[in-house]
Amino acid sequence: MTIRTPWSGGFRLLIVIALFALTGSAGLAYQEDIKDAVQGEGEDSGTPGLVAEGEYVSPQFDVEVTWTDAWAVGSESDPNVEHAIGGNYDGPVASDPDLGDIVFLTDTASETSVLSLGFSPSEGLVDPELLLQSMGQETFLQDNLFLSSGAEILLLEANRDTAAILAREAAPNDDHVVYLSIIADPGRDDYSFWVGLDMYEPDEYESILTSMEEDIDVADNDIFDVFGPDDILDAIESGPVDPTEEPAETEEATEEPVETEESTEEPADDPAIPPFESTETPEEATTEPVLPLPASPEASPEASPETSLPSPALIGEGEYVSPQHDVAVTWTDAWMLDPDTTEPVQSFTDTGVDALYLTDADSMNAIVYITIENSGGPFDTDAALEALSDPAYIESVLQLSPEAEIVLSETSAEAVAVMYVDSSGATPIAAVLEAHVVDDDTIVFVELRADAADIDADLLDSVAGDIEVDGEDGLIILTTDEILDDLP
Repeated sequence: MTIRTPWSGGFRLLIVIALFALTGSAGLAYQEDIKDAVQGEGEDSGTPGLVAEGEYVSPQFDVEVTWTDAWAVGSESDPNVEHAIGGNYDGPVASDPDLGDIVFLTDTASETSVLSLGFSPSEGLVDPELLLQSMGQETFLQDNLFLSSGAEILLLEANRDTAAILAREAAPNDDHVVYLSIIADPGRDDYSFWVGLDMYEPDEYESILTSMEEDIDVADNDIFDVFGPDDILDAIESGPVDPTEEPAETEEATEEPVETEESTEEPADDPAIPPFESTETPEEATTEPVLPLPASPEASPEASPETSLPSPALIGEGEYVSPQHDVAVTWTDAWMLDPDTTEPVQSFTDTGVDALYLTDADSMNAIVYITIENSGGPFDTDAALEALSDPAYIESVLQLSPEAEIVLSETSAEAVAVMYVDSSGATPIAAVLEAHVVDDDTIVFVELRADAADIDADLLDSVAGDIEVDGEDGLIILTTDEILDDLP
């Protein structure tokens, strides 16, 4: 049995650190202390920070929020308010040392919206572009926006400080629209500000958004930092977008408007990257590239006219060069691009992540997933090991069960390795993940994953000997004997 895991576009370490810094108890690992709570008048009554009607001060971060009588603190008996709280807070006005401070408001005119204004503890640097990739995943829509499967993304954008999303619930509840904005400005000392809005009545959308802009003030913060009320209304009218396809469509539309229409139909018929024995000519293969053109000329189809590969990152059979980082990956015929992965070669220009899926050619029971990523700064192996060992990372990013165990881990000056065993299913799964520094700006992740019963000395020796990343063996830290000794 081959384990297929829907990794969220790479950035396995960075996105977790970013999310830890924004939400949840894991954020406490990245800060030494939290500012002492401000003693507000409302604390004794269970409404910490509520100073007066229309005035609130964040107890932990001392940020003032004011509003006119067009808005009021939400009632716990309101099912829409209860939905927005989601069981995460004690009530519509709450302060929690892990989650931060929050106040939930409802518009008084229609009572068809719930606005949440939250302040979360944060000391880590957060890249909004990394956060954006996570926000675009279906699991984020379900776990954080409380939408059901099939919900549509209407807007998904970021600027230097903020990531924002607009989504619509699936039919028949598609009158429900959700706006979320997270301001993760690295210049802040101790908190991130986020805005959540649930709207349920289309006839009231415009008046609610206008009132938010005119009747609510959050000190030193902008409720609409990425897109404004007009953008939101236009997006609701226009319908859903697929942010992962926008860059390619824009580029093709600029060069060949006629071919763009054809290219949007072809992936629906056969989205998988063709095998090496494709009958396409070099010209056909380079007309509609799957990935952006690489920075290095030797990795482009024009520099390798003999190849019929559809991706400019693939420069030959068993040869790949990372488009964004110019890191070479090679493999022998013991390995192949994974035919069960829709796009086994991927590049995410928004996050600086290039990804490659390989499987063993003999049984196709093992997956080697390689990502080349921006390092985001100096690589601290101890901090990396801590992040890779965190249960939240194991469950949400690696998508192993909460019961998965770390059976082996090692670090060196510029590398870290962790071996996980998940025995929650009928067949134990083993995953070996190594990360090492390429240069000051680049880090490589190599993950081997398979049923534990399918991992033997031949497979491990093949990963180490038949796959090379930046001139190094596929696995450089953990040895074959060490891994075999810790298999169940």
